[in-house]
Amino acid sequence: MAVRGVMTPQGWYVKALPSGEPYPLESRLNPLFCEAGVTTLCGALKYGASLHGSKPCMATRQLLRREREEKNGKTFEKLELGEYRWKTYEEVQQAAVEVGLGVRRLGLEPLDRVVIFAETRAEWLTAAMGCLQHRITVCTLYTTLTDAGVAHGINETEVSLVFTTFDLLPRVARVLQQCPRVTTVVVMEDQLEDVGDTSKIPSNVRMVPFKSFCQKDPAAAVVSTPVPQGDDVAIIMYTSGSTGTPKGVELSHTSILASVVAYSVQMNVGPQDRYLSFLPLAHIMELASEIALISLGATILYSSPHTLTSTSPKVMRGTEGDAKVARPTVMNAVPLVLDRIIKGVTQKGGAAGLVEEPRVQRSRQVQVLA
Repeated sequence: MAVRGVMTPQGWYVKALPSGEPYPLESRLNPLFCEAGVTTLCGALKYGASLHGSKPCMATRQLLRREREEKNGKTFEKLELGEYRWKTYEEVQQAAVEVGLGVRRLGLEPLDRVVIFAETRAEWLTAAMGCLQHRITVCTLYTTLTDAGVAHGINETEVSLVFTTFDLLPRVARVLQQCPRVTTVVVMEDQLEDVGDTSKIPSNVRMVPFKSFCQKDPAAAVVSTPVPQGDDVAIIMYTSGSTGTPKGVELSHTSILASVVAYSVQMNVGPQDRYLSFLPLAHIMELASEIALISLGATILYSSPHTLTSTSPKVMRGTEGDAKVARPTVMNAVPLVLDRIIKGVTQKGGAAGLVEEPRVQRSRQVQVLA
């Protein structure tokens, strides 16, 4: 596999300038953050909003219709999807402010923790930013964890509040019996079915719709906002559990911002770009990438592996996949997802006689190296 870029005197590979010299590491977001005094993840959002307030920041696709079908004891669903709907940088920043205030009014204090157990979506990042503004640590759990793994992460971090989604609420309801410290579950709603069935939630646990957190309440009690510090533990990121019990890794604002700056140096991304997000925000690569993107003024369009292309498993016949509607200029990917995309192109184009196999093979080589 060819290595792209050149080596710095310190022994790191970075991209090259047109002259062939190493791209300067003290560039892109690094001097901008220093000048603006950005030392935290939530500070990066505030910085982006101050520069790009009315520009589209995050977009979510409309869910128009859902069909469910039972096969061999399993439920499969197909989704009819519409266009993307936007929130500006100002709207995202204000929503994060209200989420943070809402969490504090539930009784959480600076240096407390919350868990986010949710698929990648705009509300995930908004919730995280709101909590971080109040020095509340965000503990992230992969949605692919077993119920035992989810319960372990919730119990080990000793949280009282869990953010989840409509789709994952049934799983949360199951594990709550093993998590006696949890008193509140905040549910990120479905566009058609709201929070869904809450009958299995234990009676001693309060269920709060996420939208209620994002609405400004002039009558609400005043809450003081602390000043987050760069060396605060911003994220406790749990591993996937593939080798046993998932392990939590403590990450400070400073350490994550180092990856954010590195992304900005390596990627030629700016306000003109549209980024398609579908990898898990519970992974450091996706989280750091999206913090960099909102700092650089790009637009993030949210997707999922189940709706990414027109041949993805949850896309209803006659509905275009997210990638075709979003028309991204930038995206992160992994080889497995790229292989699925190439397979879809091969099947669709090959059937119409439009794609030559050698060309597809060359495309696979280029994409995996990118």
